[in-house]
Amino acid sequence: MHPEIMQQRSTIASVPAPIGGWNARDPFELMPETDAVELQNLFPDSVDLKLRSGFREHADGMGSGIVKTLFELVGQTGTRKLIACTNSKIYDATTFNSNASDITGTTTPTDDQWQYVIYKGTAILVNGSDQPQQISSAASVSDAAYTGVTDDADFIDVTVYRDRLYFVEKDTSSFWYTNSANNLTGATTEFDLGRIFKNGGYLLWIANWTRESGSGADDLLVCCSNMGEIVIYTGANPGDSSWSLVSRFEIPIPLGIRSKFNVGGDLVVITEQGVIPLSTVLNAGAVASYAAYTDKIQRAFSSVAKYAGSNAGWEGLVYPRGRFIIINVPVNAGATYEQYVMNSLTGAWCKFTGQTAYTWARYDSGLYFGGIDGKVYQADYGTDDAGQAIQARMRQAYSYLGQRGRQKRILMGAPLINASDTITFSYDVDMDFERTSFGAPVTITGSSGTAWDSATWDVSSWGNANVKNDEWYNLCGLGSAVSVKLSANITGVDFTLNANRIIFEAGGYL
Repeated sequence: MHPEIMQQRSTIASVPAPIGGWNARDPFELMPETDAVELQNLFPDSVDLKLRSGFREHADGMGSGIVKTLFELVGQTGTRKLIACTNSKIYDATTFNSNASDITGTTTPTDDQWQYVIYKGTAILVNGSDQPQQISSAASVSDAAYTGVTDDADFIDVTVYRDRLYFVEKDTSSFWYTNSANNLTGATTEFDLGRIFKNGGYLLWIANWTRESGSGADDLLVCCSNMGEIVIYTGANPGDSSWSLVSRFEIPIPLGIRSKFNVGGDLVVITEQGVIPLSTVLNAGAVASYAAYTDKIQRAFSSVAKYAGSNAGWEGLVYPRGRFIIINVPVNAGATYEQYVMNSLTGAWCKFTGQTAYTWARYDSGLYFGGIDGKVYQADYGTDDAGQAIQARMRQAYSYLGQRGRQKRILMGAPLINASDTITFSYDVDMDFERTSFGAPVTITGSSGTAWDSATWDVSSWGNANVKNDEWYNLCGLGSAVSVKLSANITGVDFTLNANRIIFEAGGYL
């Protein structure tokens, strides 16, 4: 039956796309209809859902091991290098579509997971097992030697604070700092936090946090134990009279040595109970008072952290070009990795799958990841995953369509979709909080023709830049609350979802 005729005894309702993002916190009955129960590879933008971009192979020739370290080295003259570490070697992976260059120095690494800092155009690398390394802006690698400590190969983390290098000594409560400012190597002095840590454990990581204090920027040194104790200092260095303890507080257990990253002027920590900005804890002054970025996906995050929290591969990254923040989730170490992704403007979440990434980096403003197959990939590129389809799935939050408590028979639906070409997808509904399998596929057909500026004028036909679909499809559902669901394996097509229109017949009150 045609929708116009059907409307004479039916009701039409419009449900916006779930731009509120993935919600794994609220009960289904109380969840806003602009949220989603499931949102995979569909990014919640400010007005619509967008299929995430794909990825392509960037650099190869490094063997078949896991790329455990990837970072951009920017020299003081502006030179940019993409450095990758895998298979007990260090590589220059800067050049696209080529084999990476082995730049390993005289020390053969035994552990490819390096922690690093860029200081004065030079990268300083430590891994807790091997001699620290330094990489110049010309991608030349050499040993970095430090005295004072029994064995500088025990340095497991590094940061720069007020023009000095600070190192964490593995399996201790101590950090070491260079005696002289502006030095890349040389003598170091120990500072032991054992008397400060009340819950025992060891120093896990160290970080510089430049925080706006209200009267200007304030440089703080943040030390985190494996038990979740945070100790913050200010002052020139531990040997100076200005050195003082700012705060000590506790957060949930952090998920590994790469659990900290910067978001704007904040320092953020990935913990077993969510991703926590330290500013919220410092301002509150109590362990029970903190806000987590991941509050809206708390149940899903806590669940995966419970069984995968000890896996290596947890890390976070801000990606300004894409307007999102990535939390890498090592679901199954060495095999399955997902990304929980937050829109940095709206706070809406989704999940990315299909990108088997151990580590992430920005290079020349683009997004890259180290794979488990010894390759470096460029993400946020193209419309397929290195030739494979991107698997998109959406289950929207349940809606009463403006008539809570009334029974409804769902008749038809029209997804308002924009696609750059022909696309086949499954479009269906779930009723009354029951999740069922996806229905039969439907197809949106794009126009034929040639893209603008790539064919002979007045000879070839022009293809449309985009296909807008508002066709109606038969749906079948009976119940009070309806959830629109969509599933598609998409290759070579840009895809956005703006809203869904639903035609239904309303019955009596339940």
